[in-house]
Amino acid sequence: MARSVVAVVTGLTKHNVLVERSFAPLRRLKATGIIDRILYVTWDDPAVDDSLAPMAAMPDVELVRIPQPQVKGVFHQKSFKYQRRNFLAALDMVADAGALIVKLRPDFIFEDKFLVNKISNFDRVCAPSDLARKLKVSMPPSPFKAKIWVPWADAAQPFFFEDGEFIGLRSDVARLQPEETEDLIMTCGDAASDWSVHMLRYIGPFLDDYPILRKYLSELRYFVKDTDYRAATMQAIIDDPYFWCLVVTSAWILATNFHIDCGTQGELQCYSNRYLATKPGIPIDQLPPCAPYSDVESWREGQFPGGVTPCILRKYGRLMDDSWQTSLFTSTPLRDLSHDNLLGILQAVRGYRDGVLNEMEAAFYTMMRGLYERHWLQRAA
Repeated sequence: MARSVVAVVTGLTKHNVLVERSFAPLRRLKATGIIDRILYVTWDDPAVDDSLAPMAAMPDVELVRIPQPQVKGVFHQKSFKYQRRNFLAALDMVADAGALIVKLRPDFIFEDKFLVNKISNFDRVCAPSDLARKLKVSMPPSPFKAKIWVPWADAAQPFFFEDGEFIGLRSDVARLQPEETEDLIMTCGDAASDWSVHMLRYIGPFLDDYPILRKYLSELRYFVKDTDYRAATMQAIIDDPYFWCLVVTSAWILATNFHIDCGTQGELQCYSNRYLATKPGIPIDQLPPCAPYSDVESWREGQFPGGVTPCILRKYGRLMDDSWQTSLFTSTPLRDLSHDNLLGILQAVRGYRDGVLNEMEAAFYTMMRGLYERHWLQRAA
C-alpha cells in the first residue's frame, strides 16, 4: 500500500557531526522518494540557535520553530512535556491520518537498509495481531490500527520502552500521549525517577482498558532505576503471583500492539547527551553507543524465549525482538508457566475491575514498599 512517509525529528544535541549523521539516512531516503518529508520541530528560543545550524543548512529539511511553552516540574517532568508538545506540533503539520510517521531524535542513527525495510514492509511486520482469536480469549481490542515499531522494550518493567524512536501510523501515534499524561508525569514515580518518561510515552492508550496499569503508575516510586535495588527486588518478587500478572499484562500488550526489533549490531545507533556533555568535541567515531545498541546480540541472547523467568530475572530484561513475548502465547508447553495458568492470568487481568486481584495487589505493593524502605535505609546507613 502506497502511503506518505514523514520523518519527525525532535530534541537537541550539540554535536554537529552526530546531527549530520542522524539526518543523512533520512535525506538519502527522501532523495530516492522513500521518505516524503523531513520535519524538525523545536522552540523559537534564541538560546538553541547554534544547535540548529546543521538543520538550517539542509534544504530538504523543514525546520519549524514554535513558541516554547511555560511548564513546571523537575528536569525530566519538563522534558516530557516539551517532547510531547513538540511532537504534537509536528503531527499538526501532517494532515494525512494514514501517513507513516518515523519518529527519532538527532542523536539516533538509522542504517539505511533497516529503515527502508521497516517502511517498505510496514503492513506485514506491523500487521494487527490475531492472538486473541487464536487463543480464544476476550481481551481489550488494540487502540491502534497497526502495531507500532520500537527498538527495544523491557520484559520485567511494564512500558519501559525506548521512548525517543518509533514508527507508526499518524492516527495511532497521535493517541500515544493524551493530555492526561502531563498530569501523570507530575505524580507517578518520584522527583528523581526518570523512568516515568519512558512509560508515559506509550501507556496512555491502555489505561482505561487495563486499570491494573493505573495502580502500577501510582506505585511507580517503588520501581527505581538502580541496578543493586533492581537485583534485590527481582529476587524477592519473582515468585509473587501479582508480579506475574503485571509481567503477563505487559507481554500481552507488547505482543498485540507493538513490533520490537533492534536489528543487528550497528543497524541502529544512539548516543547519550549526558555523556556528550562530559566529552565536548570528541570525534563521533570515538563515541560509545548507549546500551542496548552497544551490544545487541548479547541482549538478544538473554531473552530466552519459551519461558518467563530467565528473561525477567536479568537486572534489565531488554527485549531486542518479538520472540520472547510472542512465544509466551504461541509456544506450548512453556518452561515455567502452563497454558491454563497463562489464560487464567489474562482472565484475572480482564476481571480487575471486579476486584479479583485486590488482595494480591495490596500484598504485592506492601511488599514492594518494605523492600524499598529497607534497601534505601541500609544504603544510607
